[in-house]
Amino acid sequence: MPPAIRLLAGLGLLGAASLVAAAPTVLKPLAASPDYVEGGTLYGAKTGEARSVLTARFRDGPATALRPISVRPETALNAELASTSEARLGPRALPPVFGGYSVTVHQMPEPTQFTVRPQFHDGPSGRNDFLNLNVYLENNQPQPAGLEFSFAGAWLFPVAPGPRPAPIPLDQLADASFFVGSQRSAARVVQLLARDADSGALWVSEASATAHSATLPLAGTRWARLDAQDPASLGAFAPPTFRRVDHLGLYVTVPPTKLDEPVRPYGVIYNVVLHSFEFTLANR
Repeated sequence: MPPAIRLLAGLGLLGAASLVAAAPTVLKPLAASPDYVEGGTLYGAKTGEARSVLTARFRDGPATALRPISVRPETALNAELASTSEARLGPRALPPVFGGYSVTVHQMPEPTQFTVRPQFHDGPSGRNDFLNLNVYLENNQPQPAGLEFSFAGAWLFPVAPGPRPAPIPLDQLADASFFVGSQRSAARVVQLLARDADSGALWVSEASATAHSATLPLAGTRWARLDAQDPASLGAFAPPTFRRVDHLGLYVTVPPTKLDEPVRPYGVIYNVVLHSFEFTLANR
């Protein structure tokens, strides 16, 4: 091959390599499954094994079930089934997922107790895994209409495999996509949750969504600091002061909501189910 042609061919390969390097990278800590997400409709089982249960009894005032947010492996929502070295789906292999919640029952027409239960469904096919934060009536008697509650829940996934995930610069995170569902309709708001890799502080994005399926941008959004000890306590939104992220996930809230219908024995007061979560890196 003549030198001039070899030079042109080499430049062409470099150009192609540049195009490949510039393509965005999509990472999927919890991959979407055609078993239960198809055309916006949910399919599949609604139950899973309990790995963390907290019951609170309502007496004369509001009752709150609280789990602080942590990224320590021993506090993973999927507990001993979490892998701290490999993020993959399939039996006994859900990716590491951390988080917390704050659920308050402000009013029960008939005093009783309720339970908050983080769950997961670890499907035998490896294609129907999902995560669930479930609030239900812990009583064999129905609760009449008028029950009022509020909810704040959080999930966090490592942005990279391993017990100490390599941080990702905030400005390289383009957006995050998810599919969530609930058995009751309520004013659910979903926002992104990021953990500062340097300080360990938790930050919630101002960008939000109320739909089941959405993609939220990280670039240009403002952030509010979240109290890890009280997942319902959120500060004011401002431009980001953190630069690197080692965990990324979702923050879901429901304001005080009154149920107009009765709750059956051991029935669901409210739940939020996460079916898929992924984020995009804008390679530069």
